[in-house]
Amino acid sequence: MADAVPTLAGDPPQWPATLRDLLRAATEGGLDRGAVLEGLAGDRPPGDGATDDGAVERRLAFLEAAEVFDCEDGGCTPGRHGREYLQTHDESVLFEAVAGAADGFEPVLEALAVRPLSDVEVGDLLAAEHDGAGEAATARRYLAWLRALGYISRRDGVNDLTRKGRRLVATTEALTPPGADADQPERPDDAPSTAPHHTDEGSRHAATGTTPDPTDTRSRPADGTQGETDASDAPDAADGPPSIEGSDEDAAFVVDADIERELRSRYDDTCMLCGDRRQCGPDAGYAEVHFLMPRAAPHDGPAAAANAVVVCPNHRADLEHGAVTIDPQTRSVDHAYDPAVSGRTLSTVADHDVGAQYLAYHNDVVAD
Repeated sequence: MADAVPTLAGDPPQWPATLRDLLRAATEGGLDRGAVLEGLAGDRPPGDGATDDGAVERRLAFLEAAEVFDCEDGGCTPGRHGREYLQTHDESVLFEAVAGAADGFEPVLEALAVRPLSDVEVGDLLAAEHDGAGEAATARRYLAWLRALGYISRRDGVNDLTRKGRRLVATTEALTPPGADADQPERPDDAPSTAPHHTDEGSRHAATGTTPDPTDTRSRPADGTQGETDASDAPDAADGPPSIEGSDEDAAFVVDADIERELRSRYDDTCMLCGDRRQCGPDAGYAEVHFLMPRAAPHDGPAAAANAVVVCPNHRADLEHGAVTIDPQTRSVDHAYDPAVSGRTLSTVADHDVGAQYLAYHNDVVAD
C-alpha cells in the first residue's frame, strides 16, 4: 500500500509542469525510457522517496498505470490521459488518471468536503478503504498528489479543500460526499410540463437579481399552479429572443420549476432558516428555493434537491449576498448581523438531505 502511490521529485505544485515538459518532449520527438526516468528522478532531494532507481521505476510504472505515459520497446509516448492533459492543461485530467490507477483518492476528497482532516485521519480513512493498517506516510503520498493538482491546502498538519477542490467535488459525478445522495424529485412520466419560460417567480427573480413581493397575488401559489397574468408579464424585445421549445435551456427551466414546486410543497412554504411562513393570500404561503451552488455560470450547480433550500425572500437575499453560512456537519446557521437566526439549526423534512459539499461550496465560494 505504501508504494501504490509514489510521489514525484521536488515540490508537489511543480509536478504538473514536470509532467507537461516530459509529455511535450515525448510528443515532439519521442523519448526513450531512460530519458523519462531521468526526468522523473529530478535532483532527488532527501525525504521525497527518490533514494534509489527502484523508486524512480515505481514512479514511471504508476504513470503508465494512470495512462499518462505509454512505454514499450524501450520508448515512451504520451498515454491517453497524457495526450488530453497536454491539450487542455486541465488538472482534472490528471486527477482522473491517478484516481483510476490507485483506489482511495475519491473517499479522501469526499471526507475533506465535510471538514479538514489531519494526516492520521486520512491514513485511517485509506486503511478502511484498503482494509489495512493506517499509515500517515501513505496519507501524505495521496495528499501530495492532491496538493500538486491544487485541490487541497495544508497548514499546521491539517489538510483542507481549496475552492478548486470544492468545485471538483461538487461537479464530479463520481464524488458523493455524505449528505449528497438524496434523489431529486421526479415528475411523473405522464405529467406534461406547462411551465413556459419566465413564468416561475423564483427563477425569474433569481435571474434578474430582484426580490418578488410576497403580497403580489400574481405570484405562483404553493400548489404550483400559475397565477393570473396580464400584458405586463408578456416578454418584449428587451427580454431577448424567447426560448426555443425543447432546447436545453427550456428543459433546465422545467427541471428547476419541478424541484421548486415539490420542495415548497414539502416545506409548506416555511423558511428552513428562520421558520417563518410568508403569506400571499388568505391561505396560500410564499417561499423561494435557493440553490446553494448557483445554477448559473460560472458555478453551474446541479438542479438537485440536495443543492436546494427553501427560504423566505429576505433570507434568500442574505444567502445570495453571503450574509449567511451553514456548517456542513452540524447544519448550524451563522448570520452576519441577525442574532435571532445565528445559532439556529437548518430545519429539514424527512428524506431531504442537503448535500454537505453544496453547503461547503456556498460557504467557501459564494459567501467568501
